[in-house]
Amino acid sequence: MKKMLLLTENRLVNQSLELLKQCDLDYNLTVVCMKCCSSCIKTNRYINTPKINQLIDNHDAACVIIFENGIRLHWLNVFSSAGINLPSIVHPQTTVSEKATIGVGATIFGDCTIADGCSLQRGCLVQPRCRLNKDCIIKQGALLNKGVYIGKQVTIGHRAIIGGCSIIKDGVIIGDDVCINRNLVIQSDVKYSFLAPKCKQFLN
Repeated sequence: MKKMLLLTENRLVNQSLELLKQCDLDYNLTVVCMKCCSSCIKTNRYINTPKINQLIDNHDAACVIIFENGIRLHWLNVFSSAGINLPSIVHPQTTVSEKATIGVGATIFGDCTIADGCSLQRGCLVQPRCRLNKDCIIKQGALLNKGVYIGKQVTIGHRAIIGGCSIIKDGVIIGDDVCINRNLVIQSDVKYSFLAPKCKQFLN
């Protein structure tokens, strides 16, 4: 049987394992956990983890479930360069339109709805209970936290973070690396993280 490497955070390991169990993937699983704190993120402490590099040659596929967008994209790049398959992971209780596209290395948890014409690009992470309406574009490495509602024809920029239970109205453009705090209603374009200048990467 083929082998898959799951790279995740200590606090996400149970959620990640449950997701992969529900997806019923035909892989033997190896789990590597990171302790991603704010200081680790600032110093890129885990960017050259020897243990992971040693495991790459022995695995056919990899799944990266880490909140911090930069670290998640880094390891997706490492695995891709090594020729490892990066399947998109979609919970079976999530509804994805046949007219939507899901990029490699993207992860979508349960009870989400992805409508016609949506494009979720490489390495996106979508937490449970998110709703994406028609013709949304979720660019590479973006993070949607729990209960986010995305209106029609919305664009979420590269590595952007949308806090839990926030609502992004129709046609809004969220810029690259923008961080939107939780429980907000966004009705116009946002180019900078002025809504949450001290926003952390973990807005559940």
